[in-house]
Amino acid sequence: MFVISCILYTIGTNYVQLLIARSLHGISSAGMNVAGFSALANKYQEDRERSLIIGLAMSGVASGVIVGYPLGGSLYEFVGKTMPFAILTSIGIVQLFLQFTDLPEANESLTIGFGTNHSFYDLLKDFRFLVLFGALLLPEVVIAAIEPTLPRFLEEKMDAEEWEVGAAFLPDSLGFLLGSSLFATLARKIGRKLLTTVSLLLMSACLIASSYSRQVAHLILPQFGVGLGLGGIDASLIPLLALLVDQYCPGQYGAAYAIGQSAICLGFALGIFDCFTHE
Repeated sequence: MFVISCILYTIGTNYVQLLIARSLHGISSAGMNVAGFSALANKYQEDRERSLIIGLAMSGVASGVIVGYPLGGSLYEFVGKTMPFAILTSIGIVQLFLQFTDLPEANESLTIGFGTNHSFYDLLKDFRFLVLFGALLLPEVVIAAIEPTLPRFLEEKMDAEEWEVGAAFLPDSLGFLLGSSLFATLARKIGRKLLTTVSLLLMSACLIASSYSRQVAHLILPQFGVGLGLGGIDASLIPLLALLVDQYCPGQYGAAYAIGQSAICLGFALGIFDCFTHE
């Protein structure tokens, strides 16, 4: 689906085609996240090691974002729309080839959790998973609101060029990279609840500071803080999903991470909806 969405992005010339591409992209991304985190949780059973590995996986996502935003903005301005998506299509084809040749067989023993004694819907009724659902949803609402509004704010209020719009997301990507990779150990030492609370407060303070920015350079520290806070939240809560599974419904990693991904997707939907209903 990812490769198909990239091809549609490349050749798409109207809103409907790009909407279909975006939808396929979202489905493929959600599926890869659930499968990837479930596989890691299944392979690494000890909480300390698993937290570090999941933090490393999230830092890989952040590394891609670090490259993607400025590269996409620069290529779009200096080369055109087709080139960034043509590069992504090539990368997707290479990844697909590696998936079927170099990577080991998918974990056949991995229990996804749908249709079992503890299905997705059973876990969603559990108060503990509902709390995590809400905790993962809130910061994603913030990120979803930033993504469409920040580029417009930069272009309309600061007369920023295309490459500057892409580069504006670099600080929060760096913050997320540091937060997700470094805070995994800190979360276990000071407590996941405390780190999540501090991270949410940091994101709130940085968002307020961002609203007072009048130059692109003024956004560097606030956006870095937003990414750092999001990294701290994910480093605390994503491994906690697997820990709850171990304690209350062993093996149901797929259902648990489907809940986490659903919270993230719903957060994005609510954030974008709120953004455009308060223009």
